[in-house]
Amino acid sequence: MRLGVVVAILYCLQFSRELSDEEVERIARMIFERPLYDLTVEKQYAGIEAALAAVAWAEDLSWQPHDEPSIRDFLRRLLERLDALRPWQ
Repeated sequence: MRLGVVVAILYCLQFSRELSDEEVERIARMIFERPLYDLTVEKQYAGIEAALAAVAWAEDLSWQPHDEPSIRDFLRRLLERLDALRPWQ
């Protein structure tokens, strides 16, 4: 599975010491204000959702400091935040 949107999110988080709620808010704002790859919010959301649904990630994410369970938890909280911001424009 190609992680695309998730890799872009992780790139933005690579220097964050912890994946806090403040980081969830920052990335949620970024998804609306500076979309990744010029994708719509719906397509970014779908990419995150697909990554979470994958049992295993084929991508090598060893370049970033956060482990997979932490990333999955962050992505779950990010989707919850995006849901809370509905309806989207």
